Amino acid sequence: MRVDISNRLAAQLDELAREEPVLDDFRREPLHAAKYASLLGGRLYTGPAFTFPDMIASRGEVTPIEDLAALTQNFQGWLPNEIAACSPILGIAEKGHAISVCFCARKSSVAAEAGVETAARFRGRGLAPQVTAAWAVAIRASNRLPLYSTSWSNAPSLAVAGKLGLKPCASDWSLSD
Repeated sequence: MRVDISNRLAAQLDELAREEPVLDDFRREPLHAAKYASLLGGRLYTGPAFTFPDMIASRGEVTPIEDLAALTQNFQGWLPNEIAACSPILGIAEKGHAISVCFCARKSSVAAEAGVETAARFRGRGLAPQVTAAWAVAIRASNRLPLYSTSWSNAPSLAVAGKLGLKPCASDWSLSD
């Protein structure tokens, strides 16, 4: 739960979440979707969550991104402390500047979730699957489970999952304004 959620509201949300059935159709909304929206406000966004195949090949020239300077030319909004927080960050660079990166959008000692971004003028070249595969190999090497999730409306991200042969394992959902 976010820090701005009161203990009372967190308990209500937890109780509702415990009543959610296990679904085999990942496109179905949560049972209590309307109740979550009424308690928190906002609109429900859903999408599939994936696991990576046991064997995934890392190909192409992908390198670790370890400093902010490699990101600033093609990506906006990265802060110095995010390099460590999102590591490992794997990227494809051109002239010393990252053009496609995959990083830990979320991570724990058990698992990490991929975040992937390709600079607009470099999209459509198959770079996202390359950096995502390399990231998954690095996460596995750290004895963690690599995960990938997206929204149903993000066709390019769904295409990355398809190109990598990712296996749907759950439905991810969130509320947003």
